[in-house]
Amino acid sequence: MLKFIKMMNNYIFSKIRNSERLSGLFFKSYFWLIKAHIKNLKKICNRHEAVIFYNAYLFTVKRFPDKKLSECLDYASPATLFLLNFRELSDTKYTRNSQIDEVINYIENNRKLRRLICDYHQIKALIVKTVHFDESYSETIEKHEKYAKEIYIDLRIIDNKNIGKVDREIKKELKHIKNLTKSTTKEKVELEGLKKFKPIKLRSQHLTFAITLFSTLFILSGYLYNKILFSLLGISVDDFFSVPDYISTSTNIIATTVWSLFFGGIVFLYGLRSDASLTTHNEQFGKEEDEDKSNQRLLLVILFISTFLGAGYYLSGSVEPKLVAAIIMLVLVQIYIQIPDWKYIKNRVAFRVFGLAIITSVTQVSTIAIEQIEDVKNPSYKGRYYIKLSDPNMKNKFDQFFSANSEFVFLWNTKYQVVKVIPKRFVMEYTPQ
Repeated sequence: MLKFIKMMNNYIFSKIRNSERLSGLFFKSYFWLIKAHIKNLKKICNRHEAVIFYNAYLFTVKRFPDKKLSECLDYASPATLFLLNFRELSDTKYTRNSQIDEVINYIENNRKLRRLICDYHQIKALIVKTVHFDESYSETIEKHEKYAKEIYIDLRIIDNKNIGKVDREIKKELKHIKNLTKSTTKEKVELEGLKKFKPIKLRSQHLTFAITLFSTLFILSGYLYNKILFSLLGISVDDFFSVPDYISTSTNIIATTVWSLFFGGIVFLYGLRSDASLTTHNEQFGKEEDEDKSNQRLLLVILFISTFLGAGYYLSGSVEPKLVAAIIMLVLVQIYIQIPDWKYIKNRVAFRVFGLAIITSVTQVSTIAIEQIEDVKNPSYKGRYYIKLSDPNMKNKFDQFFSANSEFVFLWNTKYQVVKVIPKRFVMEYTPQ
């Protein structure tokens, strides 16, 4: 490849000297080829540098377990630059110290890493040979080749014939070392996180709290469902419902209560884990917490759901309650978990779980009630039961069974879109329809 480029170079420039009319397409193609080849060689150099750096970083993490990951980076980076830059630390922001020297010694005593440094400088020399053809750059080429021999005596000659093989080898090694670095960093962050955030131990009071929370949600869901449902239909539940009626309703939507409790706990534990992991990660790398990113992610999710909401309204002319509920719940959860005064609450874990469960329960129950309203207000609505009354005049053909409690039966008039309340003592028979 290199001989071909030199030959083409001599040929083209001889043509330039002999003729002022040179094919523009041929000229551009030639220099595009040169540029692409040099770009590829630089990428191979960068991969060698990355593999050496990752190895140095992994060594510092293992060698200095009490140091933060940001400090490990500050040891590995200058050590890598030092050995790749002819044993000179040109970057003024780094100062040689015992830790950096220890990393340098590790790299120099590692046969595989020395060979990578050797290959790196041979490829650097190859780049110079490809770009420059005159003797003025022979000193630079000689400097790279000489340093390569000093680092690794039994060097393999790298040229355009075997550069493809070298590239395949370094790509494979880079993929492996990246995965190893990722897993090592993750383990380090988790280990440091466990030191700061102690695992939660389940005790008897946690079980008591869970039972109390479930009971609260159980009663609340029944009351809230009836309150929303009948209020939207113009009926005050306080006039017709008692506590046993709310409990009875709760049994019908118990799945919502269980889901709310489960979701509240899962969201809290996931948030706790994410918060601990993010906090530890930022501390290890010396970064400040960026709340804007989490807010941006929330906005993207809301925007995504809103797009479906808008598309559904455009196509069908109606709004999907579940999508609206999802947006409301996401916003409320985000606001709730970012309340700044949690540090003043002693049992903030219990309070957070309780609050998240309440938000989920309210959102879910409201959605069920609103969907029931939409179903009832449909002109073709048909009740689950046909009821026979002792006085036939109390009911007409437009009255459909809607709901019932311990004392009353609620009928929905599909013609006038109103609720009719009938004492249960007048009902003689229920027939499924």
